[in-house]
Amino acid sequence: ILAQNDFQGPKDTIEREDFYDLAALAASPSPFYHASTEMHLKPWISSRGNQPGLNAALDIIKEEGLKLAEIEGITLRAKKLYFDPEYVNTTPKTYFEGVFSIPWLFAMTLLGYQAGPEWLTEERFNDPEALALAKKVKVEELPEATFVWDSGVKIYNDAPNEVEVVARGKVFKK
Repeated sequence: ILAQNDFQGPKDTIEREDFYDLAALAASPSPFYHASTEMHLKPWISSRGNQPGLNAALDIIKEEGLKLAEIEGITLRAKKLYFDPEYVNTTPKTYFEGVFSIPWLFAMTLLGYQAGPEWLTEERFNDPEALALAKKVKVEELPEATFVWDSGVKIYNDAPNEVEVVARGKVFKK
């Protein structure tokens, strides 16, 4: 669908990603079957597996009326995949570093930037407020999430997340 509408993106993305079955996508039993029944849309630039934690952090901040300056730390607990260096990078400098970084995802979203190119500019990568907020985000393993991930489930792999926001001398969990 994107190619038909002249979308320009990295070549061979689907072919390189082992979670997509290119043959099944190309042999769709009706036009756009997979796009309508198995497509996962996500509101932020990041792996879909860490977005529940971001939603939980946003809920905590809203429910508790927290100001960003009050946040001392944020801990995302998720599958062990997110310990890989690209996911925990607090100082991204390139497009791909920014796209994969969980701390950057949290910083950009909490600062209110619309998901998109503005997250990934040289100016943004050098923004002291964004960098300071990204440094407050830590990633830890949630064993249940790793278990789901390691099970080999590739479609509907809804591994859980937990998040803690430390602010005002309290720990808020979701």
